[in-house]
Amino acid sequence: MITIVTLIFFTSAKISDPLTELLEISETTAEDLINHGTLYGSINTRLLKKAQDIVPTGRITVTRQIFEFTIRYLMGSQFRKTYEAFRTEKKPALTLLQTPDQWQKEISLSLEKNLGELQEQYARASDDLKPILQDLIRETKIQLQNARDPKSEQNRLYGDNYVLMKEMQEEAWKNQIEQWNREYPEEVQDFIALKFRDFLSITESIDFNAALFEENGKMKFVHPAYESQSKQWKLAYRLGEEVIGTAREAMQKWLETSAGEKSAGS
Repeated sequence: MITIVTLIFFTSAKISDPLTELLEISETTAEDLINHGTLYGSINTRLLKKAQDIVPTGRITVTRQIFEFTIRYLMGSQFRKTYEAFRTEKKPALTLLQTPDQWQKEISLSLEKNLGELQEQYARASDDLKPILQDLIRETKIQLQNARDPKSEQNRLYGDNYVLMKEMQEEAWKNQIEQWNREYPEEVQDFIALKFRDFLSITESIDFNAALFEENGKMKFVHPAYESQSKQWKLAYRLGEEVIGTAREAMQKWLETSAGEKSAGS
């Protein structure tokens, strides 16, 4: 959600036309940035630089306005449709395990193809290569014979283990579905809440007074632990305590209100 605070900072004509002109984007572009920032966590560094270069004062008020605009969009029908399509795209698919008959048929067809190619190579091969190809042809014929025989060891083993393998595959898929439901809940409101909680977790202990030093034209943290933090954490540091503190307060208030509404509706 840090990307939302970044990308939508000073972006909507509903908030301030002059700021929109400075960033040279439309309201539609602002909504696209909300989509990408919320669903994919993408960051537009060009807009970030512009956002940092303008409006040095009044950031608390503007951040609140930005948050209100963002929430209105995220809770609207347009984003709901976008999220539903995104959620469906992320749903794990169950790959059906081949039955013993299907497996035997596929292995046999593959070996038949290999055998035919080897025999064609043998017909065109030089005398010094023919003995090698003869060995390969002989071995492939044995493999094909075993593949065609329902009672061969390889077919018997696959058949004996088929039920267990199928159960394990279905169990793994069920676990993937559970994870999918946790990461992409059915209700848009719940998905937004997850993003807000991620933001609150990442920004909980940022030291906005952390010292920096320059190295090869790049600013780095003096404290090694800060330098090893994630890009999201560093981005929040760059946005500053005013912006992040205001965003945290707004998100916490929204989460409390949202939880209260869900409790009342249940």
